[in-house]
Amino acid sequence: MGNPRIHIKRTKYIIMEEKTMSKKAIPIILAFIMALAILPTVPASAAGNNPWTGKWEASAMNNLTLWQDGEKVIGIEYSNSRQYLYEGTISGNILTGTTKASGDKFAKDFGTFVFTISADGKSMSGNVKGGGQSLDRQFTKTIDYSEVSVNYTPVGAISWTGYWYIDMITTNQNAKSWEPMFILQNGDKVTGYNANVGEFAGIISGNVINATVGKADKMVLTMSLDGMSFTSEFYMSDGRPSRANAKSGGRLSPITYVPAELNASDWAKPELEKAQSYELIPDSLKDADLSKNITRAEFAGVCVKLYENLSGKAAAAASNNPFTDTGSADVLKAYNTGLMVGVSADRFEPNTLLNREQAATALTRVLKKCYIDGWSFAADGSYTLNFTQPAKFADDDKISDWAKPSVYFMAANGIIAGTGSNMFSPRAVTTAEQAANYASATREQALVIAVRMIDKLKDKPLDYTETDTTSTPATAALTMEKIKQTAKGLSYDTVDFIGFNSSSGVPDPKDGVSINKNSATCLSVLEFTDAAQAKKYTDYVNGLKAQYPDTYAKYGYFSYEKFYFQIEDVNSSAGKDVLTALVPNWNSLITGGKNNV
Repeated sequence: MGNPRIHIKRTKYIIMEEKTMSKKAIPIILAFIMALAILPTVPASAAGNNPWTGKWEASAMNNLTLWQDGEKVIGIEYSNSRQYLYEGTISGNILTGTTKASGDKFAKDFGTFVFTISADGKSMSGNVKGGGQSLDRQFTKTIDYSEVSVNYTPVGAISWTGYWYIDMITTNQNAKSWEPMFILQNGDKVTGYNANVGEFAGIISGNVINATVGKADKMVLTMSLDGMSFTSEFYMSDGRPSRANAKSGGRLSPITYVPAELNASDWAKPELEKAQSYELIPDSLKDADLSKNITRAEFAGVCVKLYENLSGKAAAAASNNPFTDTGSADVLKAYNTGLMVGVSADRFEPNTLLNREQAATALTRVLKKCYIDGWSFAADGSYTLNFTQPAKFADDDKISDWAKPSVYFMAANGIIAGTGSNMFSPRAVTTAEQAANYASATREQALVIAVRMIDKLKDKPLDYTETDTTSTPATAALTMEKIKQTAKGLSYDTVDFIGFNSSSGVPDPKDGVSINKNSATCLSVLEFTDAAQAKKYTDYVNGLKAQYPDTYAKYGYFSYEKFYFQIEDVNSSAGKDVLTALVPNWNSLITGGKNNV
């Protein structure tokens, strides 16, 4: 099953009714069926309260079956030995359109028609013109198919819904012929029609249908594992094979799938059904309540699925797990692909919730990863997306500065629209909001954003500006030894520590020192091979701050020459006199912190 999965919410097919069918007509019908299988489908709607969908009968003709798709109607008529395809548009209670005849394989217009439906929807009258004739018609609806729809009961991955052909071998003659068959699956129930046996209805058990039919008491169909063929048996009431005993058959229309019932908010379901067809829902969220808040591990799965869809590449998990708090395959794929990083060198915090501005920023990074050569998580700050700035949200002042480019990029492209009253609800600010998980991103919100990104941005070039933010002094004035001596001269203790293995794509420091006073760390300094490496590490910390603003609010940090400096509490004077002695303009370089110092 290497083909992309196709899922259609409410697949509408025309049910073909016939009293007689010549063998010559079969190839024409098959051609019609295969053409019909690729028609776009939309939810059915009615003209007033009287849907056109159904089987209609009239004198001087066999059957006319119509199926309504929004304002459009398609249908098939069997008249004597010829078939006619109807295509029309609804206006009020009137249907107008054109007919095509089977003689030209439905390739050319044959005539026109105008039908008017009655107030109760049980009859319609009209006129059909074509072939030099003008015929008045009066129809009565004998079967109403308007209530038939696909119900997503998880009875199996592959749906029976669609058009099939049957290889017929009759008991009266050793002759072979093809018959078309239509099946519509509704949960674990099916209804269908075959020209030879008529209408049938049955129950699905696994990949087997047991059904009762019009011309035989029992029909058993067994689908193949790939969903492309079946074997079948038809029996009469006394157990003898039916005259229409079919031995095998195949699928003519594309495969559709039966996903599990979505446990989600009504507003999100249409796009979540797209998420199912795009294969965006990770295993961790299948059968889950999608209205609940999303964790970092679950979000990693969404990022991976979005990356694979946009890039066309499979994400591979890291061979060595750097995290001590999770073994999630989705997390290791997101980490190894450079889509997400840990909160530290060995911790990912898989169960921590994300807020809305974090989700928007992280999904924007997935887009950059797919469409900007050279982009990496560590160098994210060097790439600025160019777009027309939309109107600000009413709570713009609550959106973190680091998140605004991504939030407004998404808004400018119609991917996010806020939570109502022009509010974005980016994050929890007050203690009460934090306790209530206010502004936490939900699973369905993350998936809907991913769907819209595919619909609106897939395979489209990104307009961006790359900025070289590296500033390397001609002569490095600082050394690790000078830093230690300065700290000791100001009555600070220094503790050497060795650099650690950081996240994928992030440089490792070659040396480090903790500057302490009264047994408390005031300032940490990491030394890298050059200024570019130090800047890259600072960009990495900026990414962590974007995901954990509350955690990093107490830190002030910056890069200077080949060193990374981090003040443990920017509201404390501890460590600042050391910085002032080492980097006189440090106050203009610092990033983050509660007051930005």
